[in-house]
Amino acid sequence: MRTATDRNEDKVMSYYLGVDIGTTNLKAAVFTTEGEMLAFATTPNINYHSQPEYAEFDVEEIWENLCKCIREVIGKTGTERIRGVGVSSMAECGVPLDADGKVLFPMIAWYDNRTEPEMAELLARSSVGVIPMFDRSGVAVPNKIADYAAAGLPVVNSLS
Repeated sequence: MRTATDRNEDKVMSYYLGVDIGTTNLKAAVFTTEGEMLAFATTPNINYHSQPEYAEFDVEEIWENLCKCIREVIGKTGTERIRGVGVSSMAECGVPLDADGKVLFPMIAWYDNRTEPEMAELLARSSVGVIPMFDRSGVAVPNKIADYAAAGLPVVNSLS
């Protein structure tokens, strides 16, 4: 049997936290069940180019800035009514981790061009024809793990 407390809790509006981890900005917002935005915070997401063809993000910096955005919107609305969280993130970005979960090097953005030579080699050996492999998969994955290891870069064998 429903109690008076249950009926009163039903009258309390639920809120939902939305988080967007984009390549340009990090955003957090709190919405009502009707879609009304109650609070919004954003901060730039800085893209680093350690080499000309590279596009990378500092994972710790993203985390710190995202937490600031979340704290800002939660500070305006409180947490007691948050009933769910939705997350949207960058496309196929990678965060290589070691066996202990430690970040090995910066997050590689989906539009990073460092694998163009490997992609050209894969295309030359493929039977895909005029439709590039990238257009089919959306991801150009490094093919020469040994080359990366020889260059002194950390190598991840598995993300499991």
